[in-house]
This record gives sequence, structure tokens and C-alpha cells, in this order.
Amino acid sequence: MGRIQHCLIPWRLGGICSYGPVSLLSGLNPCPLHLFLHFFAAAIYGVGRLMLPFPSPKRMWLGFLLILSASHIIFSLLSNQMKHYVMLNKV
Repeated sequence: MGRIQHCLIPWRLGGICSYGPVSLLSGLNPCPLHLFLHFFAAAIYGVGRLMLPFPSPKRMWLGFLLILSASHIIFSLLSNQMKHYVMLNKV
């Protein structure tokens, strides 16, 4: 399976796992907190799948790196969004 297909696996679950990210991508839900929550939910889901069928030290290390990289990405996105918000409201 390719990387893009792995990214879309949580969307196949339906419900909040599909309409939540779609509303964020379409701009219907501009709340940064929802972006934060959905991003980490997908990362935690990925770590859970990584631990199957049983956790090993290598898989735990990869799960740690996945959460670490996800936190770096989301915090940089949120800081850029907040800078943009502050610049718009200064005028």
C-alpha cells in the first residue's frame, strides 16, 4: 500500500473520522482546536496500527517518532495560523 492510501485509512472508518477532516479541508470548520485534535487522532490511530500484531522495541520507537513528528508539524501549522490571525486583526 502506498503512503497516500495509508493516510486515507482513518477516513474509511466513516463518521467523525471522515466528515471532520473534510470540513476542515473545505473551510467549513476553521477552528484550530479541531485541526489539532483530528491531526493527533490520526497519528495515534497510526501508532495503534503500527503496534499490531504485537509491539516490539523497534515499533515503539517508530511510534514515538511518529508522534514527535506529528507534534512538530501541527505546532508549526498552528503558530503560522496564529501569526496570520494576529496580522489580520492589527489593521
